[in-house]
Amino acid sequence: MAKQGEAADLRIGVCDWSLGGAGNLKAMEEAAKAGLEGVQISPAGAGDKLSFCSDKVRDAYRQAAKDTGMRIASVGLAITNECPLAGDPRGPAWLEQAIDTAAALGCRPILLAFFGRGDLLDDKTGQLKAKDVDVVVERLKAAAPRAKDKGVVLGLESWLSAKDTVAILDRVASPAVQMYYDIANST
Repeated sequence: MAKQGEAADLRIGVCDWSLGGAGNLKAMEEAAKAGLEGVQISPAGAGDKLSFCSDKVRDAYRQAAKDTGMRIASVGLAITNECPLAGDPRGPAWLEQAIDTAAALGCRPILLAFFGRGDLLDDKTGQLKAKDVDVVVERLKAAAPRAKDKGVVLGLESWLSAKDTVAILDRVASPAVQMYYDIANST
């Protein structure tokens, strides 16, 4: 973060799903053509082993970054919108895989999305889904030491209020779990 009086090192990037779909290596080329500087990569689908976890795919991302001059800015787990972290039994393994992938590709942030089926708010009542939050907290607590050891951060992106998000972060109590803030979510 820039200190007062210093220029911020601001870079503009894009999510791969905005440029041809999740898990699409061509997003690196498209981002470069658009004059962007980075791409958030995500897995193509929700299998037991996420598509970006193999050495072959990671090597392909490294080569695409080199060829295009793009930075792999972050890893995104938007699959948790349709396959909720709170309920999908593959969730803990996905966290480990995303952590390992981010570390292997030299990026620090990991977006954990909580929208759609994965939303932690009940659409009808607007109340927190307490049982889901409890499961998410336990899964994040279990993954946080691995994330911290690998130098990555699990960032929560949701519709939750600041108060509810801070309550989750306090319960997890790890610097490796933070908020992934998108200004569109607050509007």
